[in-house]
This record gives sequence, structure tokens and C-alpha cells, in this order.
Amino acid sequence: MKKIYRIFTVIALMSISLITNAQSEGLSLTLLPQMPFANYTNPGIRVNYNGLVGLGISNIGASVYNSNILSKNIYRYENGVPVAYDGVAFVNSLNELHNYVGGDMSIDIINVGFRVKKLFFNIDWRTRFNSQLDYSKDFVGFFLRGNANYMDDNPADFAVSGKVMAFSEIGVTAQYDINKHLTVGIRPKVLFGVANVNLTNERTKIYTNSDTYAMSADIDFKIQGSLACNTQNIYRISDITNILNSDLLNSVSPTKNLGFGLDLGAEYVIDEHWGASAAVYDLGFITWKESKMKVKQSTGTVISDALIDDIDNLTNVTFDYNSVVDAMVERVWGNDSVVDGGEYKTALNTKIQLQGYYQLNDMVRGTFIYNTQCYGAKWFHSFTAAYSGYFFKFLNVTANYTYSTLSGSSVGAGLGFHIGPFNVYAATDNILIATKTNKPAIEMLTSYSAMNVRLGIVFSIGKYQNIKSRLADEKIGKEDYNE
Repeated sequence: MKKIYRIFTVIALMSISLITNAQSEGLSLTLLPQMPFANYTNPGIRVNYNGLVGLGISNIGASVYNSNILSKNIYRYENGVPVAYDGVAFVNSLNELHNYVGGDMSIDIINVGFRVKKLFFNIDWRTRFNSQLDYSKDFVGFFLRGNANYMDDNPADFAVSGKVMAFSEIGVTAQYDINKHLTVGIRPKVLFGVANVNLTNERTKIYTNSDTYAMSADIDFKIQGSLACNTQNIYRISDITNILNSDLLNSVSPTKNLGFGLDLGAEYVIDEHWGASAAVYDLGFITWKESKMKVKQSTGTVISDALIDDIDNLTNVTFDYNSVVDAMVERVWGNDSVVDGGEYKTALNTKIQLQGYYQLNDMVRGTFIYNTQCYGAKWFHSFTAAYSGYFFKFLNVTANYTYSTLSGSSVGAGLGFHIGPFNVYAATDNILIATKTNKPAIEMLTSYSAMNVRLGIVFSIGKYQNIKSRLADEKIGKEDYNE
């Protein structure tokens, strides 16, 4: 079980080390006017080209978020300079329950689209990775502050849960112009599960006797995982994590863990200045056909007869706290053996997005976006106000401010170039991270709750058509829309 704890620690650190933001995955693409991926999160937002082609590096994105792991909560400062770690201050900054850290990554391998009059089709194959960890204040406080703070009727609440999922996705988008003002879209998706680990531990509590410092635990713990390979010979959690094991790789079955997803969206252009759109993104699930599982439920499990069992340990301050922690992990969750867990399902993190804009001209467009996203049973909301426009027929710019109930405030920016069929772009929802590059790595990476980057190169087919020219196009109006 110590391996499981280390696995989730590594996942959290990996997430923090990415320069990314999960609340606005793909948001920047809708704010760069000439980029062909306008319909990335909303299949109903009209693609204003006759086609697009993207291979390999056309759309790469990564994101990380956390609710409390911030340098201002971790360090003690003197004259604006961090001088020491402050574990007590960090623990006090946490919510009693539901503190989050996680990240997402996605890469489009192939993305091809083409228009047939009022219809636009996309075929998109992408790989995706999602991770999230939900932990309690006591889960951190017990290790940083010691068990003396959790005596008798005040046990340490070890509520912690998490999910890691890697999968591939093949989606087919059908976008239809009902008329010059209204476009609707649907994107059914087939999902191919590669790996999944679910951790649930919502009711484990650690008790400490105030007289003897003896520790005991009420335990309610479950971990379940699956891979796209033959897991019959897996007996330990460490076997699941050893994905480079040749025997496992040789038995990979791409269609073993199938799932289905759906994106829905619509855009309504009121006139050349005003418009709105709405979308539901990532409705769906993956069925994992074969799994390994560990479940433990018990009451009053003895962890340690006493934290200090020899008076010399106390007078010489020589007791080994690490051995106590190791013993606690071993006795609470047991060793890392697993059993067959059978079939189970995991849901995607569904998102709902509402967007409205006012466009004065090609150089000035203001957009307001409301985004809500489901993590487990909780919904988190974000609000974005953005400026975007394009200049000289090739330069795309955007700047935005986002407030998220999960990860706080951030300021973003993006830049894109459209030269003939060639389009290249890069955008982030936290440009302020650039002001911290002269700081130590750990301080820089914990300066903000959320960071993101998205970039790519994609080729468009046909001439870009802005809203004004589309509404004024008499040929389209008569031949294609028949209003």
C-alpha cells in the first residue's frame, strides 16, 4: 500500500510540474478568430473554412489545477523573500474536505475536416490523459503536524479519493447550417480505454489515545484499476503500475475497454455584431472489462501501541517518525496484494459551456464565457471575459481574464498566425507565470492555482470567411439557405 501512496504523490507532483489549466481546456481556440479549431469544445460553432488538415502536432494541450498548493501558503516570507517552509500555515490554508490537485493532457493525432455546402464534417483521433486527487485537510495535517493534534474524540479524517485515466478517442463531427444565423453540431465519439485507477477512501479515521499515544483506525478503503492488456497474472498494485513490463505490453488489446461519448452544440449569429453559443462536452463513459481491486473495511485496527515506547526515545529525541508512518500505512491499508475486481464503468468529466460575444469589427471582439465542469459528484464553475481580434489579415491575438471556483483567478493570452493555408498558434490561460521564471522552480510552479498551454500547427482549406461576409453573401443565402 505504500506504493499506492507514492503513486498518487508522484501524480500530484507531475501535475504541478506541467505549465497548464483544466477549467478551460480548448477555450483559447474559440478566441483566436482565424484558427480552424473553433469547434473544439462546441461542435456547433461554425468552422469558417472549406476544410482543415492537422497531423501530429496540430493540437497539443496540457493543464493542471490545484485548490491550495500555493507558495503563499507553503512558505514563510520575510521582506517578500521566502525563508522557510511553513507546514502549519499550509495545513491551516486547506479546506476540511475537498482539496484538489489534478491535470489533463491531450494530443490530436489526426484531424481532417471538409465542407459540403451546409454540412461540415470532422474526423478526429486524439489521445487523452486525466488525473485528479481529492484529499482532506487531516490527510496532510497528520503527517506534517503529527498525531498530537488528533486526540481522542478528534480523530484525523483520512478522506481521500482520486482517479487517473488514459484513453484514445475517435470522434466524427457533423455540423449543419440551418440558415445563415443558426448552426448546430453533434460529435459522437468512440473511446478506447488504456489505463484507469480509482481510489476511494472517504471514511477512514485515525484515533490517538491522549494518555498512551496508542493509535487505532476505522478503515473504509477501496482501490480498483484496469489496463488494456491481460491482467490475470497481476497480483500486486506494483504490477499494474509497471506498464513497461514486456509481458503486459505484448498482451495489449486496443478494443478491450470500450466507451462512448457525445458532444452537442449550437451557435446563433444575431447579426454582424452579436452572437451566442451553447454546448455540452464529454458526455460519456468507458467500460473496463477486467480489473484488479483491493478493499479493506475494519473498525479499531491497532496501528501502534504507543508512538513513544521507550523513555530514552523521548529524552534523546531519537524515535523514528518515518517508521511510525510506514507502520501506519501498512496496518491501515495492508500490503499491496489485489484480487479480481470484474467489470466497472468510469464517467468522463462532463462540461457545459455558454458563450456570448459582441464584435465591433475584425479587430475588436469582446466575449463572455461561462463554463461548468463535473469532477466526481461536484460541479465547478468558471467565468471568462476576453478580447480577441485579428490584424493585417494574418495576426490573431486574444487576452482574457478567468475566475474559477476551483482554482481562482488567472490572466491569459494567445497568439496565432494565419498565412495562406498555414496556421500556427499558442495560448495560455495564465500568462503571469512568465513573471516568475526568475524564481526557484518550486516557488514558480506554486505561484498560481491553475496554468495551461495549448499550441499547434494546422492547415486550412479555402478562404477564411468572417461573420459580416457570411451574412452578406447573397450567393450563399439564395443557393444554400433558401430563406
